[in-house]
Amino acid sequence: MDQRDRLVADLAVRLGLIEPAALRRLPPLRAQFPTRPLERLLLDVGLLDTAGHQRLVAGLRAASSAPPSEARSAALRRRGLSDSDVLPLPPSDEEELEVPDDVFDEPTLVLGDEGTAEPAVFDQKTVVLPDDEPAVFDQKTVVLPDDEPALELLPGGDSDRLELALPPEEDPRLAEGAPTPPPSPGARQDKVLTGSEFQRRLEKRQGFEGFRLGDYRILGEISRGAFGVVLDAEPGGVTKSIGLDRGYEGNVALKVSLENRSDPRATERFLEETRVQIGFDHPHIVRIFDCGVEAGLTYYSMERIEGLEARRHVLDNGPMPPLLAVRIVKEIAAALAYVHQRRIYHRDLKPHNILLDQRTRPWRAVLIDFGLVTEHLAGDKDKGLILGTPSYMPPEQAQPRGGHGPINATSDIYALGATLYFFLTGRAPFTDRDPRKIIRKVVNQAPVDPAELNPAVPRRIADLCLKCLAKKQRDRYHSARQLEAELERELRSGQRKLKAKSFLGRFLGKKKP
Repeated sequence: MDQRDRLVADLAVRLGLIEPAALRRLPPLRAQFPTRPLERLLLDVGLLDTAGHQRLVAGLRAASSAPPSEARSAALRRRGLSDSDVLPLPPSDEEELEVPDDVFDEPTLVLGDEGTAEPAVFDQKTVVLPDDEPAVFDQKTVVLPDDEPALELLPGGDSDRLELALPPEEDPRLAEGAPTPPPSPGARQDKVLTGSEFQRRLEKRQGFEGFRLGDYRILGEISRGAFGVVLDAEPGGVTKSIGLDRGYEGNVALKVSLENRSDPRATERFLEETRVQIGFDHPHIVRIFDCGVEAGLTYYSMERIEGLEARRHVLDNGPMPPLLAVRIVKEIAAALAYVHQRRIYHRDLKPHNILLDQRTRPWRAVLIDFGLVTEHLAGDKDKGLILGTPSYMPPEQAQPRGGHGPINATSDIYALGATLYFFLTGRAPFTDRDPRKIIRKVVNQAPVDPAELNPAVPRRIADLCLKCLAKKQRDRYHSARQLEAELERELRSGQRKLKAKSFLGRFLGKKKP
């Protein structure tokens, strides 16, 4: 560092723009970037923000352009200087400053307790600012702490782009397998979860705690299914900021796909379906924050809901009270109306894909897993594949080439009716161990009246459920919004009857025998 660098550094300290301890970071910077003005260098490496840089430059210009005065001349003479010995103007970006070699004497910086002298900051000369500004250098010695860490630069950096060395887990530019600095003592180190390690642990039924996937630190496993593993994960970096921007704070559920990872089309399909969901913002649809491919694994992150599957609730407790079933289905109908407006259809709606958020009162129903979502785009044709869960799919999905019509909003309405049927009766409309027999029943057989299986189901709710399960699309509710309105009417009617019954019971209970 030359005399001008030391003047600029000390001015920055005196103005309170940087800490004195930060001066130890400057020599290695100057060695690597010898021609860049120090005030610009401080800005580029982040030691100054834009406002601080502007203030420093203003101070430099003020020091160089201050008019002579008696007080200043006297101060200069006491230090062996004249009015011409002032801080030179900072150079422009196009030209470098030329500083005479004899402007200042060699200064000394005392480091540590041993009194070792090293050439560094200022010990003899003073730059005079305007009369209303304090003098820049009043002290001859600056003592810095011994434990201040030095600035590190990434090797091979461009001279026009200064970058601080970051920890490996925070630096996305470090490729997999690149050398990384040794961990600091006691630091928590998480292994990167690779595709091979993921597969090995799946086969051995081992957990994934202590691994990292992208910006996520894995804390445990939530569930495993045919198409993916859902992990409890702690977000970090940008992904944490994304959640905070959407009003969510805390751990996330990280779903890792089990589809063929060697098939780029399957990976792109998974990511495309997830990107569609990232744009959803509805209280009864799970929020998706991020998706990507890392170390051979395809994943997406979503809000972590403290609750259980609606299916598990029924299996553990039996059929739901009719009004509870109606309220849950009404909330899911509202979610379907939201996505149908965007010409998107779920195609795999079933009790397994509805979560009951138990943190709210009453419980909030949340629709998850748009694994078979499709956008109804012009020219998009069904290829004859049967995709979905047979017990809950409509005839047009169970028999794509059977002339039952295209997949549309009424297809999801059928599946929602089948879900309501399960809530009311504890079983799906059509069941069998052989999926092919289930499909034949879906296409050709009428479901048993839910009121016959559960006498507690009111007639109007049973009829509403059966209308959703009509074989022909035109006989079902035409839209999710229409179904939602009908469910709302049934819910209000049922609640009024319950209140009247409760009032009558209290009234009769007070009468003397």
